[in-house]
Amino acid sequence: MPEHLIVRDSLAIILEAISLIQERVADIQQPIDFVRSKNGRLVADAVMLRLQIISQKISRIEQVVPGLLLRHHIDPRKAIPTAYLLEMHYDEIDYELLFDFCKTELPVIQTHLLSMG
Repeated sequence: MPEHLIVRDSLAIILEAISLIQERVADIQQPIDFVRSKNGRLVADAVMLRLQIISQKISRIEQVVPGLLLRHHIDPRKAIPTAYLLEMHYDEIDYELLFDFCKTELPVIQTHLLSMG
């Protein structure tokens, strides 16, 4: 598959995943909400899965067109904290980091990704 199609398809998947994350965390008002209820834990699980997908697609873009993300103000090493979050046992995830990332960093990344399209 040509590079531009890989990038286009990867961006579409990333943007869809970001949208789904934002939709799912809309009712999460503080980090403790991820663990306070069964629904909160389901949201955390869903978010972690989507972050893994985003991380894989960012890696794929970086493999196909090295430096492309940096040119659009996205550091691929820092864009998704899944490596840090997944280094630990799942029951020890830093939900504050997850909350902050979803509410603060993800919208910025989304804006930069949209500027690429």
